[in-house]
Amino acid sequence: MSQTPWDLGQPYSDLIARLERDPGLGAGSPGRALVPGCGSGHDAGALADHGWVVTGLDFAPSAEPLFDAKVKGRGEFVLADLFAYRPQEPFDLVFDHTCFCAISPARRMEFGSAAAGWVKPAGRLVSVVFPMGKPIEHGGPPYAMTTDDLAVALGSNFELVTDDEADCSGRRWETRWAVFDRLDSPTGAVEPL
Repeated sequence: MSQTPWDLGQPYSDLIARLERDPGLGAGSPGRALVPGCGSGHDAGALADHGWVVTGLDFAPSAEPLFDAKVKGRGEFVLADLFAYRPQEPFDLVFDHTCFCAISPARRMEFGSAAAGWVKPAGRLVSVVFPMGKPIEHGGPPYAMTTDDLAVALGSNFELVTDDEADCSGRRWETRWAVFDRLDSPTGAVEPL
């Protein structure tokens, strides 16, 4: 049985559709992107195919060759604990697909603090919010999540700009597409760790 039941075996279809309409995902021209919990690198490869220079972050050494095969020299793989990762320079985009939902709810605030250091001011964090509606007692990963759960974790460092329906084909639970912009000067913000 797979240890990553959320791995679709290909790039997320809604990501591909949105990249084809707007390669910058509303963040302007493609620049530098981080994919935390990149796993097999499917989404990282799709971003690289649309002009992004991608950094894949994962704690599993086995993810590196899979990432490298899909990104093909258009980025780098970083083997690290995502809560401890501090980039030399923040990113234009962070694309979260199955990272936040894989984190125990008890540690989600740590994700928000780390994200504040990953995304440059006026940069963007895009999250595939799923599995929505999954009963908490079913545990995880993936753990149930909502856009509000992510917004609480991100705190006043970020502002929600989009929360709309997303393609959930191949998944049992509802899925949403949430976009957060990193604020230049958040008030009362928790600074990155």
